[in-house]
Amino acid sequence: MSMLSNTAEYALRAMVFLSQAMPGKVMTGRDLAAASGVPAKYLSKILLDLNRAGMVTAIRGQGGGYSLAREANDIRLIEVVEIFDRPRAHPRCLLSFEKDCSDDAGCSAHDRWKLVRSVYLDFLDSTSLADIADTAPSGGTVLNAQPSSARRSTPGRRQGR
Repeated sequence: MSMLSNTAEYALRAMVFLSQAMPGKVMTGRDLAAASGVPAKYLSKILLDLNRAGMVTAIRGQGGGYSLAREANDIRLIEVVEIFDRPRAHPRCLLSFEKDCSDDAGCSAHDRWKLVRSVYLDFLDSTSLADIADTAPSGGTVLNAQPSSARRSTPGRRQGR
């Protein structure tokens, strides 16, 4: 079970690949979709949101593409995730059927879920894009953007079976 929505996970995948690009280089949406394993049409909508939020820069026209708007070590994962998931804005419990689950009147999972949420939010707050991009294997990400058999493939080339 992932704590991230598919959209937030896809956004992080794309951001990792952008952070691994050569400085000053842009990636086309098509290449970024192929590298990250994100459907191209879905990725274009995600990139539009990331651009509006100031996370990526979009360059139109021939030779255009996408690049990070800031240095990877200056982008915290929480900044990307909150564009799509808003984990701090929705502090509901795992099993809460009502919006007012609290420390005083919590659901049966409240205390344990509160701890998990705290660790999760701390991870997102304290981890930069560079932290996870630096540990990503060449051609892949720690977010498992592609199956391990496809990680070393060149975008645009088909894997043999």
